[in-house]
Amino acid sequence: MKITEETNETNVTGKFEFTTLGDATYFKNIFQKENMQLLEKWGISQNTEMFKMRFNLGFDLKDLDKFVLDLLNDTNFRNTFSQISLINIPDNEKFIKNFTFKKISCKASNLDILDVIYDSKIVNKDTGNIVFEVF
Repeated sequence: MKITEETNETNVTGKFEFTTLGDATYFKNIFQKENMQLLEKWGISQNTEMFKMRFNLGFDLKDLDKFVLDLLNDTNFRNTFSQISLINIPDNEKFIKNFTFKKISCKASNLDILDVIYDSKIVNKDTGNIVFEVF
């Protein structure tokens, strides 16, 4: 689904500005054994970046487009998030002006729903490969 809705209605005046909170203690629970095992199981333990940012304005879901656009163009965010370089920004553009994304309606994402493919032996836990059985 492409977001093509353009509206001038917003609850926010001004620009979202982001500040990096660099204290590692904010993520002290992520390094617990059971959490690290989940990250490894999902294949994201080696390529995960974690940082926390604070922003200056109140957030309303109605302003999600503005929030994301301000986030992607924020200097602090760009300097902190190394993967931003993967976004294809034309050489003649300094900032992202438009973007398309898919809104996911959920309050939490939990990858435990994928456990069934391991438990039923459809996918090999160690390799992540699909298991083919010849009958």
